[in-house]
Amino acid sequence: MAKIVLINPNFEPSSVYRKGKNKLEDSLSIPRGLLCVGTYAKQHGHEVKILDIRLHQNYLPVVKQYCQDADFVGLTVMTSQITNALKISGFIKKEINPKIKVIWGGIHSTLFTEQTVADPLVDFVVHGEGEEALLDILNGMKLPKIKNLAYKKDKTVMVNPRRDYFNLNLLPHLDYSLLDLDKYIYRTSQKTKQKIKTLPVISSRGCPHRCSFCIHVACKDQKYRVQDPEITIKELIRVKKEYGVQAVKFAEDNFFVNRKRVVDICTKMIKLNLNLEWITECRADYFRPGHVDDELLVLIKKAGCVGFTIGAESGSPKILELMKKDLTPKQILYAAEQCHKYRIIPSFSFIVGLPYETKRDILKTVRLIEKVRQKCPNALGGVNLYRPYPGGNLYDISFQKAKLKKPVTLRDWIKKEYVNLMTLYTTLPWNDHSRFVQNLGYYGILYFFTKKRLKVYIKRNFILGVGFSFFVYLAKLRWKLRFFYLPLDRVVFIRAIRWFGSSWM
Repeated sequence: MAKIVLINPNFEPSSVYRKGKNKLEDSLSIPRGLLCVGTYAKQHGHEVKILDIRLHQNYLPVVKQYCQDADFVGLTVMTSQITNALKISGFIKKEINPKIKVIWGGIHSTLFTEQTVADPLVDFVVHGEGEEALLDILNGMKLPKIKNLAYKKDKTVMVNPRRDYFNLNLLPHLDYSLLDLDKYIYRTSQKTKQKIKTLPVISSRGCPHRCSFCIHVACKDQKYRVQDPEITIKELIRVKKEYGVQAVKFAEDNFFVNRKRVVDICTKMIKLNLNLEWITECRADYFRPGHVDDELLVLIKKAGCVGFTIGAESGSPKILELMKKDLTPKQILYAAEQCHKYRIIPSFSFIVGLPYETKRDILKTVRLIEKVRQKCPNALGGVNLYRPYPGGNLYDISFQKAKLKKPVTLRDWIKKEYVNLMTLYTTLPWNDHSRFVQNLGYYGILYFFTKKRLKVYIKRNFILGVGFSFFVYLAKLRWKLRFFYLPLDRVVFIRAIRWFGSSWM
């Protein structure tokens, strides 16, 4: 039996995680990747601990406590997590025990496998899905035989080939005892706006579409594979019985690829009277006859569906084409109409600040957002600032436009000019209207707040709720006037959030 600690590093400034004293409600998502590989390793007899660094302001003593008797430490690493992951890896090697083997996995490690494993603080890299590769490491299999693994042999980087996709029917029910579940389980109900127990359910992986900004395309993860509906239903029954959940999120990038599978799952949920709220993701162009049509919408509504996340991205056909979204503004508006018709609350995500995106393109997105709210007044959403996640076509274009050299080593990624590209405070050097875009992103988030939602905030904390409502009013006024300059209110709001935290929201 091997002992392994799986760590989720920070990826934003510590102020982002500043929360209340008790539950981190509506704040942190469960580290699902670590939970999947950890559950699989534990099922096969190994001792597993999961440490989410986001939960600890003074985290190094906690790392020492967790890792002092470990054989292996695994870190899941996105590009924005590299700074913290390197700090933790160095602390383990220098302050705890240099014999502990440090394994990096996750998106960045998959995209830049050789560059990552070449670093002296990294012993192994698991590229691609991690369940079986990690188990092979823990079982002591000879390194050259382990697929999805990279390692160093006499200072030479060795990258083993990929294995077949993991069979989701072999993934055991997620072991939530590995987490401090109270820190994650309470979410806001889409229906009642009250805090209810909610857990993720993973019934598929991969996405067959070709969006140029998407990590699935960059990681060559476009093969859509699913879990047997019977296993999914058993998991729904289990989380309701064991954890008392009232809602679930089908935590996958494209729940509706296979219509028949959705029908099977929903029919069984209705037959068993599970009475669970659920939300998931759906593409706007799926709202068409024979796919997410009126018949299916009636069924999923009866089965408990209360909300969708829909990637609308842009109101500019030119930018949608640049993104390879294969989507039109007309399809986005029809999706909003259908959601309103069946009282399913959609949360539309938009992206601004891409290379070659003009103010005219951005204002087309502004107009589309207004039309979406007209079609579906209860629609939620936000305007996100584009971040060039490495590996995709837009990543290359962004670096060329910004006249930035691509990082050569893992340590290059922690230089300020690269860190600033991947966090909430991205400077958007590839866009000619970066200040305008940054302001719009802020005002776009507040624009989507409804009166009903604001009343909930005022009820929780009258003074802070009223203050927040004032900033929302200013944002809506700016939106109406198309005036996104001189953002003094934005500066004050950001400082207030840093000071008070956001646990009251």
